[in-house]
Amino acid sequence: MQHDQDGSKALPTMLRVGEVSREVGVSERTIYRKVRDGDFPAPVRIGKNSVAWHSAEVVAWLRERPRVVEPDGGCILATAAHPLYPVNMSRARHPKKDVEAALALAEAAGWRVMPSSSGHRWGVMYCGAEGRAACKASIWSTPRNPGDHAKQLRRRIGNCPHTV
Repeated sequence: MQHDQDGSKALPTMLRVGEVSREVGVSERTIYRKVRDGDFPAPVRIGKNSVAWHSAEVVAWLRERPRVVEPDGGCILATAAHPLYPVNMSRARHPKKDVEAALALAEAAGWRVMPSSSGHRWGVMYCGAEGRAACKASIWSTPRNPGDHAKQLRRRIGNCPHTV
């Protein structure tokens, strides 16, 4: 049992599958597949239709994974069942190839591409500046003309005073 600084008993932190997925860097489906295959700690039932993981078990699992950093900045995790398999820790690809090419250009220029939670906006990209001074551009999921939308994004990248 864990103890706080004052000596009282601390309850273990429980993580739901979405939180585990974000921490580990794989999809929820992959988490459940790894549990089924015995490659990941099993969850604990916390309700009739709910499960969660002890955060300490997830952290321990992450620490015991050897990491190899690829030259392109990707990360590869090694397990007993799969000596080396790539983990996609990058963002989701945009469905329109013109817009995806503009996003790749933005990332190469130091911009951050963040997904949106819902709605017509696919995501948002921010330049490398910190705080409110950062340039910001919305990325639409289904623009009327993908070529024009990609052109607008590239123009936004080129006109940013913070991009080197």
